[in-house]
Amino acid sequence: MRKTITIYLFLILFVGMASAQQGCSNIQDLEQALTCLCTTLYSYVSMIAFVMITLSSLVYALGQMFGAETRARANVWATSMLTGAIIGIVLIIIVPAFVAILLGKGNFDPNSCQFK
Repeated sequence: MRKTITIYLFLILFVGMASAQQGCSNIQDLEQALTCLCTTLYSYVSMIAFVMITLSSLVYALGQMFGAETRARANVWATSMLTGAIIGIVLIIIVPAFVAILLGKGNFDPNSCQFK
């Protein structure tokens, strides 16, 4: 129960930070909305992926100091966090290409999240 409440509070905080990002308050059309999505994706997912990789290594290392059952659980947790980080990195790479296809534009500049 306590873990579920913590997860929900974290999601509410994340959505609040994502919606408060500058440049996303006055969205007029689909292209601006998708550019805002791209900017948010680049801003937060890379940071979260870095934290998840760091935490997965920490959980794995700490799990090796305990008994067999705890070691197995820590190994599963570390693998799950590492998999989540890899999926986040893949999303950062693939999503802008899909957005460019949706907009019918060929080129994408990842530095400015602008479609040309």
